[in-house]
Formats: sequence, structure tokens, C-alpha cells
Amino acid sequence: VYIADLDGIEGRGRNKQLVPQLARALPGVDFWIDAGTGSRGAARSLLATPSATLVIGSETLESVSVLSDITVESPGRTVLSLDFRGDEFMGPDALLSDTAHWPHHVIVMTLGRIGSGEGPDLARIRDIAKRAKGRRVYAAGGMRHRMDLDAVRAAGACGALIASALHEQKITAGDLKEIAGR
Repeated sequence: VYIADLDGIEGRGRNKQLVPQLARALPGVDFWIDAGTGSRGAARSLLATPSATLVIGSETLESVSVLSDITVESPGRTVLSLDFRGDEFMGPDALLSDTAHWPHHVIVMTLGRIGSGEGPDLARIRDIAKRAKGRRVYAAGGMRHRMDLDAVRAAGACGALIASALHEQKITAGDLKEIAGR
């Protein structure tokens, strides 16, 4: 389950109790938490909950070394979100150009398409997936319906972050079960 702590991302404080509460209520579920974490100390705090996986947005990173410092401590519990606004990459240029910095899980986040109904940025997903060298790539931003999920899979993504299309019931539980059964 991916959770975006928008207050944390926007620097207005984090909801530190949410993940432990969810972990108690839903044992065995892994929670990917995007809370604007850009330091080792904040990462340690979030990763104190065993079911939490840290999502680090490139837009919050000042340098590639910060990502390396965080990833070294919890490589299996760190996800990198490569964040884009339009054609602009939000983060250190070296992070986008050198895939050696990427952990095993990478999200391609097209911020302007979230909730927009525009559809996913398939060209960007395809490009990142080709360069990912065995890493698991996830698409985020613009999922409208089942065909978009099929398209991002064909572009090389192994999964997608979905919100609006679920809320609007344009993607159903049946769609997800069918896709997961492949």
C-alpha cells in the first residue's frame, strides 16, 4: 500500500502515528510511505516500523549522496521515486543520468498527471524501464482505466500506483485480480 503523507512532503510535519497504527490493524501488509523524507534521521524514524518501506522522492533530495546514505542502511526497504513536472526532472541531475544510484524499486512519478485523467506518460516509463537494468519499475500519475494498466505493463512497468481510478471505480477489484493472476 502506497501512502503519500502530503503534510510531510510539503514540510508541514509528518503523521508519525499512521504507519504503526495501520501495521497493527493490517498485519503482514507492506506500506510504502512517501513523506518527503530527505535525511538519514528522518528515514530511520520512518523505518522503525518493520512493515514500512521508505519512498524517497527525487524532488526532496539535495544530493545523490543523501540517497546513498539512506539506501545503505535499508536497501531492501528503500524505493526511489523519480519525480517529473512536465518534461523537467525534479532532483539532482546525476540521479537521473546514472542508474547506479537507483535502488531495486523505482517509481516513475509524473506529478502533473496525478488525478488529471491524461493517462500515463508511456514514453517516459518505457525509457526508465529500459535503463533500469533489472530493477522493478512502477508507473505513477494518470492511470485512468484497465487499458492504461496494460499499457504501462507493455512499457516495462511491473506495477502502478492507482488512486483516482479506484475511487471513481474506473479500475475495479476484478481488474486488479485478473492482472495479478497473470
